[in-house]
Amino acid sequence: MTFRYFMLGAVLAAPSFLTACVSGGGVPDLVASAAFVDFGVVAPGDIAEGTVSISNAGAAAAEVALPTISGVDDSVFEVGGTWPVALEPGGSIAVNLSFSPTEEGSWTGTLSFGAGLSGAISGGGGGSSATLSSSVVSVALIARSEAAGDDDDSAGDDD
Repeated sequence: MTFRYFMLGAVLAAPSFLTACVSGGGVPDLVASAAFVDFGVVAPGDIAEGTVSISNAGAAAAEVALPTISGVDDSVFEVGGTWPVALEPGGSIAVNLSFSPTEEGSWTGTLSFGAGLSGAISGGGGGSSATLSSSVVSVALIARSEAAGDDDDSAGDDD
């Protein structure tokens, strides 16, 4: 079985893999519909909405905890919905997101989802009990805010 961990931010990174043997059947495998959500350009005080789908491609049900938003700019992004969410194998959910800037600038964050699994890891000398993060997936959040009518021509004439 292979556990995938994606770490995404302003620069997208390739997944790294951790292989382990877990007794008791399959595990959840969370997959995001996109590597990033781009909210585009939004005026300060306005709100832009976006959506990303999370699917369970694994062989076991997943209880997906409240997603976390991290990064320097995490306060301008918000995730909607009621958490945790039970996600059966083959199931998916649409996750509603919003971006609400308070000032002009470029904004980034990382939205992370996870589902846990307890099981035995086999290895030299026998198995031991451990708690594993069976599936983690992250999505980069990208947005820009500028005043309405600003065309970025640096002439200061706002047309």
